[in-house]
Amino acid sequence: PGAMPVLLLAETEKNAGDRAVLEARLIAGKIRELMSGDFRVQGKEGKREASYSDIVILMRSPKRYAPVFAEELKKFGIPALYDHKTGFYDTREIQTLLALLKVIDNPRQDITLGGVLLSPFGGWSEAELAGLRAEEDSEAGSAELWDLLNAAAEKDPKAAEFTARIRGWRELAGHSSLPELIRRLLRDSGYEYWLKAAPDGKSRMANAEELIFLAEQYENSSYRGLFQFLRFIEQQKKLEVEDRGEAQIPDGSENAVRILIIHASKGLEYPVVFVARTDAEFDTRDAKGDYFTDDAWGLALRSVDAETYMRAENLFYRSAQEKVRGESRSEELRLLYVAVTRAKERLYLVGAVKNAEESLTKNRLPVREKALPLYLTREAKSCQSWLTDAAANGLLPHIRMEAVPEEEVPTPEEAAVEDAVQLLAGQTGSDEAELKQLRAELDYSYPYAEAGALKLAYSVSELKAKAAEAQPKAERNDEDLPEEARGFSQELKTLSGAARGTAYHKLMEYLPFEEAPDAAQVRTFLKQAQADGYFSEEEVRSIRPEKVAAFFAQPVGIRCAAAAAENRLRREQPFVRGLPYTAIDPASGREDMILLQGIIDLYFEEEGRLILIDYKTDRVKTENELTERYRSQLEYYAEALSAARDMPVTEIWLYSFELDRFIPLPIGAQS
Repeated sequence: PGAMPVLLLAETEKNAGDRAVLEARLIAGKIRELMSGDFRVQGKEGKREASYSDIVILMRSPKRYAPVFAEELKKFGIPALYDHKTGFYDTREIQTLLALLKVIDNPRQDITLGGVLLSPFGGWSEAELAGLRAEEDSEAGSAELWDLLNAAAEKDPKAAEFTARIRGWRELAGHSSLPELIRRLLRDSGYEYWLKAAPDGKSRMANAEELIFLAEQYENSSYRGLFQFLRFIEQQKKLEVEDRGEAQIPDGSENAVRILIIHASKGLEYPVVFVARTDAEFDTRDAKGDYFTDDAWGLALRSVDAETYMRAENLFYRSAQEKVRGESRSEELRLLYVAVTRAKERLYLVGAVKNAEESLTKNRLPVREKALPLYLTREAKSCQSWLTDAAANGLLPHIRMEAVPEEEVPTPEEAAVEDAVQLLAGQTGSDEAELKQLRAELDYSYPYAEAGALKLAYSVSELKAKAAEAQPKAERNDEDLPEEARGFSQELKTLSGAARGTAYHKLMEYLPFEEAPDAAQVRTFLKQAQADGYFSEEEVRSIRPEKVAAFFAQPVGIRCAAAAAENRLRREQPFVRGLPYTAIDPASGREDMILLQGIIDLYFEEEGRLILIDYKTDRVKTENELTERYRSQLEYYAEALSAARDMPVTEIWLYSFELDRFIPLPIGAQS
């Protein structure tokens, strides 16, 4: 009485996985509202304060999403339990214990040792860990983290204590049993108390006890030793064997929200029920296949044409299929009935939808009915469809709908702020004005959050593509090409444009320039390179040696050959350059620095100046089309090259393998 059931929907465009997170956060927000208010439930001896164990979350199939819901609830400070079938080795406490055991076995594992230092076993901060590397003697080369710790132990008590503990545990591992070693680790480090202090402390300790039990089982076999035990664990994880899931609390005394499968809730009742994932689509696999069987109808098969072997659906097959589909929908409806009748005092039906208003109007009937028509109930894709269709037609007057836009869904950060405010309020007895100020300070938003979403590095090709997005793509055919390029265009169709360009660039990287090869020499080089495995047959077929020889027959190509002979020519040179973000997006007005990276095809030095060349295999009509397409890219190259070599770039050339010519580009002011 006085507690109307609620259809709680998150409005979002996200996919199923992200929707589950939003739904979990909606539920977490409602649970916090209930627990922070004066909500009381009916007990054996009258009304009493509600606890987390009075709350259950029901799902049609929780295997995939139960871990997501449990993790999100824990972020809100709400303990949650579910029937774990896998994931034992993925729990934080087991990963931490196994990492420590690995370090005890061999401390010269930098990544594992770093993780232990940052865990409760080490108690180090990221800044302290980074400080070890900052004090490293760079001239002596990169040292292992264990050596750095031992060096720091001479003047840092914290490092000295940690290294002494590891040595003591290593000594203990040499003569103690594995179960005793793990118990000592938990007790001596205080990690046991750290686990027990967590909201879900009993389940965390149960996992630790499960690891000890696993160690006892291992030692009861013919194997011994920490190293062999760790190998055994890795093998179990790799083969997905013995991952029995997280340890369970058998007595049910844990004060935590339960996440259950609807089937498991039959015959039970709970004060507060959340029916989650109502938007999950029904499993329709039963209504698909080549045949159906029925006790009354027998076997329904597709028809098969004896001559063409084509299969087709017949009337009997479709009738059987519709019967299966109807039975499947009936089972889903029965499960929904079971779920909603588990609640004694509060009921929330939780889902997600793109547009709540649209979902309430799309299947609105022209005439009010007493129930949904059969075609709507049979064709619905989810329980949420039933609920919204029924609500749209006035069939659920006793259920209230709440649609929450995605941006208004509670977040763990907001919950943490509120918890901190309430904690400090209880300690200091602050008035409302002080709490408001405190809440504003804790709810501080980083003013440069947008910068964090900026891409930090761009390739020159990306910038070129970004600039070309607004350019219309011209329709063209081979008739538009110069006479000498038409055959070349046809031949190049053996590879895609990008792959063809890569083949030509690879050839120009390895071809001996100093010889200024002719077509025969290029052909000989390609034949040998293919035999040596540097080029595939398809790549060689897409390269026309006469096109390459034409490069060296022109004045600029002759200068390249001369520069190569005197070691003044460089090919495939990578570069990195800093630029303000306004260079990428002038409208942004941001001056944040980004990295520009690329590879220069070829440049050579000539009398104290630099000549830059870039090869292109694009199909173009005119020289102007090519220069307009690549002008900005080559300007970036020229600027980076000039800055790197501290020498002016006085010439920029594009070489078109399709047009057989060098095309000059004007020099920008930056060069």
